[in-house]
Amino acid sequence: MQKIRHRMAIKKCIFHALLIFAVLLFASGCAGKKRPPEIHQSANFDTKELANGIKLFTYSTRERRPSVKPITSVDQGGRGNRGGGQRPEKDTEKSQERFKKAMLQDPRVLNYCPKGVLIIEQHSVNRQQTIRGECK
Repeated sequence: MQKIRHRMAIKKCIFHALLIFAVLLFASGCAGKKRPPEIHQSANFDTKELANGIKLFTYSTRERRPSVKPITSVDQGGRGNRGGGQRPEKDTEKSQERFKKAMLQDPRVLNYCPKGVLIIEQHSVNRQQTIRGECK
């Protein structure tokens, strides 16, 4: 009888330890997320209002060069690993999405287009991103 109580106590302690570990793991994962940089502080916002009342704008910025990281290992195995990161087009898509989100939160855009925006064109060339749009 005492052995059964002892086993139950051990199982209960293990369960609580695993539960605490899971909570700490979840909390550390949430704390590690980085916020994207505030782009709109350095972005250019040019406006043009046409005679018929249409309001156009161009929102652009030049991305900073990423900091140079030291080479810590050389892949000589020929396993097809070329850089280990994401594909460049995926990086560009993510960067454009962050840029679009920053544009939509920029106070200048919100004041100029209080009813929202229609994006006419968005492109990225040589680390310069540009969005051309029209106010709704």
